[in-house]
Amino acid sequence: MLVVSHGMHARPAARVFGHVRRAGVVLRENVVEATGLSQATVSRTITELTGAGLIRTRPDMGRVGAVGRPSVPVQLEGNGHGVIGVHLGRLLTTVCVADLRGRVLERSEHRTPYSLDDAVALIRSAADDLRSCDPDRVIVSAGVVAPWSSLRLPSEDVGRRLGEALGVRVLPADHITAAAAAEHAMDGQGFAGMTAYIYARDTIGFAIAERHGDQTTVTRTGLLTHFPAGSSAPCRCRSVGCLEATASDQAIAQRAEAEGLIDQPDVRRLYESSEAGSTRATEILRERARVLGRAVAFVRDMLDCDRVVLVGQGFTSYEPARRQVIEAFEQATSLSPLDVTFGRYGADLQAVAASAVALVPFDEDPLGLVRRARKGAVEFSSR
Repeated sequence: MLVVSHGMHARPAARVFGHVRRAGVVLRENVVEATGLSQATVSRTITELTGAGLIRTRPDMGRVGAVGRPSVPVQLEGNGHGVIGVHLGRLLTTVCVADLRGRVLERSEHRTPYSLDDAVALIRSAADDLRSCDPDRVIVSAGVVAPWSSLRLPSEDVGRRLGEALGVRVLPADHITAAAAAEHAMDGQGFAGMTAYIYARDTIGFAIAERHGDQTTVTRTGLLTHFPAGSSAPCRCRSVGCLEATASDQAIAQRAEAEGLIDQPDVRRLYESSEAGSTRATEILRERARVLGRAVAFVRDMLDCDRVVLVGQGFTSYEPARRQVIEAFEQATSLSPLDVTFGRYGADLQAVAASAVALVPFDEDPLGLVRRARKGAVEFSSR
């Protein structure tokens, strides 16, 4: 479970910093209204956050012609600090550096190593290379996300080892939960009710975002690995017709290679083949879309959620098949009509999701996090 917003239960620094981070340039009186803190507490907290280099004042953007003492706006300071995001996928590992808005600044992709030692060494080396692009940026925290059960790596051990290697706090999380948290932050944490985020790429599953009073959580991740898709595709579980064996990126790329449509099992080659006019490539992609649409209907009917968001490149990378997903969903759902939307991040989702997890500790204690990071900071040029 990820607590992506503690609301009024958070510390004053977390409440002020969180509102400023989401709002952009904001007046102090707006911070008072949004956080429920007193004006004195907000002023004191802004002074502390400014001293820590997390926010900055913007006197140049003050209100013109205001009566009485002018209010000086504040804004997130995006240049001094950053986070590291790591997505350990079944096939590819993404390592990135992001700023405190969650905006990815630099990233690299690598084949996923098979062992814990090799994974830590790869991530450490990749992070060093990325940090060297901006050596003055202080890395404050890191997030590592993965389909842990598929990789057979214990998340706690990976988080601990990476923390030792990177010198910062590392928060591990499930990759589908992380993707849902990233999309939910973009959509707005004020949504009431339940939102189901359904993920498809090399793994397929869903996570649920709910708001409980002032607290927003992303939790209850469910895997759809062996959901019956009605196909004859063999699965590693020794059965046939399982959803991932039928509709994951890896599954359809291997199928296309076996049919001679592409020269290597890379789903991007299948997209290119379809776009170049291959009728068979288009048929495979549309049939995958229909299979996924029926699975989406099953999740929606099971949860009876208020909204559905489809995330992951299995849904977003091939836009011509989106209509088939929606049509299959509408035909299969047994409940009343519901708008289904697609995630916004596309190919950046894995990096953004890992960065979103790295930013979660800021909702607890941003000042303490920065102090610890500066105390343990190491000049990478001296390594």
